[in-house]
Amino acid sequence: MGVALPGPLDHRRGVLHRVTGFPEWDGFPLREALSARLGGVPVVVDKDTNAVALGLAVGGEGGSFAYLHLGTGLGAGLVIGGSVHRGPRTGAGEFGHQVVQLDGPRCGCGDRGCVEALCLAAVARGETAEAARVLGTGAANLVGLLDIDRVLVGGRTVEGAPEVFVSGVRRVLEARARRTGRSVVRCGWCRGRSGSPRGRRSWCWRRCSGKTGERPRCGAGQGVSRDPAPAGCRRAHPCRPSGTTARDGGVPRGAGNCATGHGRPAPGTI
Repeated sequence: MGVALPGPLDHRRGVLHRVTGFPEWDGFPLREALSARLGGVPVVVDKDTNAVALGLAVGGEGGSFAYLHLGTGLGAGLVIGGSVHRGPRTGAGEFGHQVVQLDGPRCGCGDRGCVEALCLAAVARGETAEAARVLGTGAANLVGLLDIDRVLVGGRTVEGAPEVFVSGVRRVLEARARRTGRSVVRCGWCRGRSGSPRGRRSWCWRRCSGKTGERPRCGAGQGVSRDPAPAGCRRAHPCRPSGTTARDGGVPRGAGNCATGHGRPAPGTI
């Protein structure tokens, strides 16, 4: 069983830290508690942003990218070289708590001037363009630090004005590229379904070119599945090349079809 929720948390031990909005859960052993209640069923606990990033990577979003999720908080899922990057203490991706304004407004984390606090304050004032600019500033810092290929934005707040957020973040990234002489990192909207975890694992409908329009389609002309195959799935998927595995961004062709349900994940692939 997989559980995705806001961070910070310890993915390896399945223990929550001061989860955004629920600091009283700090230290709660969620994985152990759920496994006991479910009769010993294996449980994996991870941040919701990592779950989205994993779904996108398994679903075919290649290379290195960052998924930035702006809802009631601001976090990131990082994929570096095709793998979700969690760090040695599984705490990577606390994107919203980078300080960009010394002595700025107080953030819920206790610090001042965090990207999250500035973004949410701008949204609360109805200044969506300013929120997008702040988000772009944080994204540009991330690009400079990790040299990623793409930035994807999503979440309930972004879904309220996706074009404003994508264009605002893109402008900051383009300005950075002009200053540094490097190529522009692409930006796109990762559309979800009412901000639900399942919806956020869907494919990125508005790809990194930033263009609007149809969902991406496979070579056979079929619409892309909303729910990418889980890592290790051994069933066929009509939108992936044959001879590949979920770790490679696809699954081998064979009996069955994604529409009829995925096969059991192979051990050790989560």
